[in-house]
Order: sequence, then C-alpha cells, then structure tokens
Amino acid sequence: SACDDSNLCLVNPREFEIDGSSECSASSVCALFAQSLGSHNADLLCFGVLGAVGDTHFDSSGELTGVNDLVFQQAKSRNLAAFEDEYLLKVGEQIPALQLKRYVDALGSFGYFNGGPDFAIKGLLEGFDERYIAKADEYTETFESILNHYLSHFELDTAGDCHWFYLDDTFAPFGVKTVGLVAEQIIEASDPASEKYLIGFQDLPSKIPGTGFFEFKEWKLSFRVTPALEEKVRDGARRSLVEVVPNCAEKVGGFVDACHDHAAACTVPHGKEDEFLKHFVSEVRI
Repeated sequence: SACDDSNLCLVNPREFEIDGSSECSASSVCALFAQSLGSHNADLLCFGVLGAVGDTHFDSSGELTGVNDLVFQQAKSRNLAAFEDEYLLKVGEQIPALQLKRYVDALGSFGYFNGGPDFAIKGLLEGFDERYIAKADEYTETFESILNHYLSHFELDTAGDCHWFYLDDTFAPFGVKTVGLVAEQIIEASDPASEKYLIGFQDLPSKIPGTGFFEFKEWKLSFRVTPALEEKVRDGARRSLVEVVPNCAEKVGGFVDACHDHAAACTVPHGKEDEFLKHFVSEVRI
C-alpha cells in the first residue's frame, strides 16, 4: 500500500499499472536500482534478465516484455545478453539463461546448508565455469534421487479445485525454495487441461546458515497453478493468487513473502495448515 513518508519510495509495479506477474520481475527492479547507484554496476544487468527468465515472464512469442525487456535491452547493449531463439547470458562464458537458472536453483536451494548460495553468487560475479556447473550437477543428482523416490509413492490431497502435498523429512537437507521447485515439476507433469491450484508444504528449518538457529515452528507454502487455470486467471474468469493468498494467510497469522497471479509463497504457523486450506478452498471455489 502507499505511504506518505518522504523517506520511502513505493516501487510496487502494480501501483504504476505495470503487471508484476509478467512485465517486471523483482530481479529487474534490483538491476535498475543498482544502475542508479553507479555505472560500475552495469555488469549486474544480466542478473535482472536471469530473474525474469527464471520467473518465466515470457509473452506468447517466448520473449520478455515491459520493464524486463528494458533491462534485457540495456544488458544487450553492453554485450552481456543476447537472444537467439532463447535468452543467452554472458557470465564468463555465454550460457543459456534457462540452463543458468537451473544451476543457480541447484546451488541456492539444494546446496543451501553447504554454502551453495555464496558459491552461486561467486560464480555469477566471477564467471560461471565448470567448477560451478559440476557442483550444481552434484547437488542436482542428490536432489533428484530423493525427489524420484518421493514421487514414486506420494499422493496429492484434493479438495474442490485444489491439490496439495507435504514434503517429508527426506527434504530436510535442502532450503525451503525446494518446495516451489517440486511444485513446478508436479505442474509440468500434470494434465494440460486440468484447472487446479497447487499448494506445497515444507517445514521451515530452524537453521539459517551464517546467522543461527530460530524456533520458527512454521510451514513454508508454495503455490502454483496449472497452465489451463493460468489462462482463466489472466482472462479474469478465475481468482488469482494475489486475490486469495494474502487474505487467507492473514486469517491464520501467516506471512506472505511473494505473491503473483499464478505463483506465490507464504508461511503459516504449525497447527494452522488445515484452517488455511479451508479458507483457500472456499475462496477459489467457483
């Protein structure tokens, strides 16, 4: 919401009639902000593109639009990015952006408790060579082994137009971004014609690497929608996650940390998950 404090500048794209779900990723905002601090930050423009690609902010032709495209054009003018049927980023060597996204996901999430995020940042800034790729592949192999075992016996819970799942303790070695990555894989494997909201639950770990231990006693929830439902949301025929998640989280004392029309994340206290689901299922019902 807006604020009258002269020391605060509101940069929520929705307040400026910019679609934050397709035209302006958080990474693009950060990249532009970095440019305002000095021209020496021009090398960071490609990470704005990386975030936009990672958030799949593509139009029907597979290209970025709006603020995301503005950042790409600035990166392209500095030979940091290119588009040749797909987006390419120069981080040392030139790497397809979607491939780099997978490497960064692996380091940041699957390697969360083993210095993975710091390793990823170092590689992005200094050149993402074979050392970083090998480490990302190592983490990915471990994760996929656990994920394949999990998917071989798990079942989605269902109520109304909602599916949900809980990650078990085998995922404890990974950061809580993992539940979103699992949700993405479940959506990719789902019936293209289905119109479902998907919610993944992962227990919020008590350890924050480099910071310490905390008694959160909360679930991290990650939300996705199937492609067919995403089309309905864009047409206004079904409710978006922006319309539903904040309200449901507030009712149970939860906290929303990301929210777009078709993807979102929040935390919910232990013991409040059933109440949250009840509210969510009710609010998205046609």
